Amino acid sequence: RFPVLTVLFPGMFAIRERRFYFFDVEVVDIAIGTKLRDNARMIVRATLCVVLSYLWQHCVLSTEQVVGTNFPENQCLDGQDCFASELHFLTVFKRQHEAVNCSSEEKPDFPSKMVVSCIKFVKPVASTWLMHLAIAHSVTQLNLKVFEILVWVAGNSTVVRRGIFVLMCISVVLVIALFFSGVLAEFNASWLSFVMTFSLPIFLHSVYRSGKVLQQVTREVSQKIAHQVEEHMEEALAGFDMQTGADDDLIVSGMSGVSPSSGRLAGPNVPLEPRASRSQLSQLALGARKA
Repeated sequence: RFPVLTVLFPGMFAIRERRFYFFDVEVVDIAIGTKLRDNARMIVRATLCVVLSYLWQHCVLSTEQVVGTNFPENQCLDGQDCFASELHFLTVFKRQHEAVNCSSEEKPDFPSKMVVSCIKFVKPVASTWLMHLAIAHSVTQLNLKVFEILVWVAGNSTVVRRGIFVLMCISVVLVIALFFSGVLAEFNASWLSFVMTFSLPIFLHSVYRSGKVLQQVTREVSQKIAHQVEEHMEEALAGFDMQTGADDDLIVSGMSGVSPSSGRLAGPNVPLEPRASRSQLSQLALGARKA
């Protein structure tokens, strides 16, 4: 599963020597790796839904919806088959619709607000299919690259991550408000626009979660490195303390005239300056490192 993610997100995921890396940071925790995999899979699913809807809309079956009281004259001239239904929530369950007679000379408007759904089979043309396939491939690569960039920025900036969270909440509330107010159909004129509208909150939610994980992993790595540096500094200071202690004993023995073997006084005592303790040296070293 992870090798597939390294192909789709080469700048985000990497596997080297059977180790999983997230933006060149090794992920050891299984729970974090599972969370990252789920977020990436959600982005892939949302992108596939958008791309397949685009291909279906432009290569197989073209759909269009119009809300209002006007007769769908342009759709009829385009050769589409149209069906009218009442603009009401219960229409979804009743499935009541009426075929629009596009061949009639009289084209009267509807007495009330209606939802007119028009469909048309797209004529298969090789050049058109290749063009839309290239566009679908570009849209797929764009979504995946934008996801990588936004995750990197959100993981390194708290302000950006909070902004993404606010945008996610606004998009969810806006979609729900438009749906229950009955105005959503005026913005979504096709199945493709409907899918894109609902894929935006999913995209922002995955970016927010992945950016939060990146911040957590980066903080843990920084703390681990700081702890290792502190341990090495303590070991170096311990060795320095032992060496300076032995040298001080030799200096005191030589300047005070006391023979280490006999213990007899050989000369006048010479006062020595007090030597810095180990804790003081540690504090000085840590202060220099922070500076």
